[in-house]
Amino acid sequence: MGNVSTPNPFLLAAQQGPDPKDIALIEKIIEKTFANKIYWNRTKSGYTAQYPQLGLSLEFAGSTAGSWSNFSVKTKEGTVLTVENRQNLVFAILAGMSVDPLAQSVEKLFALVEKVGEGKVERAIKLIDAL
Repeated sequence: MGNVSTPNPFLLAAQQGPDPKDIALIEKIIEKTFANKIYWNRTKSGYTAQYPQLGLSLEFAGSTAGSWSNFSVKTKEGTVLTVENRQNLVFAILAGMSVDPLAQSVEKLFALVEKVGEGKVERAIKLIDAL
């Protein structure tokens, strides 16, 4: 009898590509953000959207102008999705390299969040403008 090895689930997942449900989740977040149903707050380290009544937390951590290092979706059950920004998407596209569709979707979300995310000062200005 030969040795039967169990495939490494992480390597297997990497070879099969991202779960289509993960991409669908990101696309739904993009849709709701674009419709102004998800409000993003700018923080010192990135952007967050918190909905305690739903048990939902979205976060871009380690964000600087134009880039992000980690995106996570958490619910009452725990972390649902974590995506690390491991490649420079612009460089990868220009070099003709294959681009992770999940990272590409998160990059699209981040570009939108950078446009709509607000800090405390911006929210205060909007409140005063509404007077």
